[in-house]
Amino acid sequence: MRIQTLLCTAILATASVFSSMATADLKDYQMMTETYPPFNFRVDGELKGISVDMLMAASDKAGLGIQRSDIQLLPWARGYQTLQNKPQTMLFATTRTEKREPLFKWAGPITDTKIALIAKKGSDVTLNSASDFASPSIAVVRDDVAEELVRDAGATDGNLDLNPKPEPAMRKLQAGRVDLWAYEQNVAFWLINNAGFDTDNFEVVHVLSEGELFYAFHKDTPDEVVSTLQSALDALSDQERASVLSQYR
Repeated sequence: MRIQTLLCTAILATASVFSSMATADLKDYQMMTETYPPFNFRVDGELKGISVDMLMAASDKAGLGIQRSDIQLLPWARGYQTLQNKPQTMLFATTRTEKREPLFKWAGPITDTKIALIAKKGSDVTLNSASDFASPSIAVVRDDVAEELVRDAGATDGNLDLNPKPEPAMRKLQAGRVDLWAYEQNVAFWLINNAGFDTDNFEVVHVLSEGELFYAFHKDTPDEVVSTLQSALDALSDQERASVLSQYR
């Protein structure tokens, strides 16, 4: 009996050590996000948004010790390149797609997302076939999922307008310098409204994809580190998740 007790104690101690190691490793990771309201953005110097608050709620409940100040706010292309090339990194909120699946490891989902093509109302843009996507000028954010999706749909370098951030793309659409803007629908209309433009002057002309947002880790991240965050997210109740979402909808 004493041997069995000692064995159980040793197993529990080992599990505790591994859990602590995973938690410590997660805290040591470079956590990156972008300006992507209502999912992640900065207000009065503090990071907020659905994905930020969801991460904080999971961290608080599981005792992970992650702070808002641990998260870096970067342009999407820079964060995305860092995630691909630098171990011990995590980027959010990242749309999980078939092409991206093998590139990273994933924890989530955070919430739903819809990637759309947005035009000024009254435009005569028609998108029915691959050739239709190669004609109008389309503003995208470099390395954003929308760029991937419009290229898959038939857009080429010749008609894509690449931008480092969403705001220049939005302003080009407003000024009539591009025909379309491919971006996350909720984020696009949030930015249009915050820029002082009338959202009634814009419309979705085509939905490219509906999916889910995740926390993406560098592909060499140990599974136990990803599992630490996944377990913390899974521990959130439906009510706790709804409480986060309700603040931004």
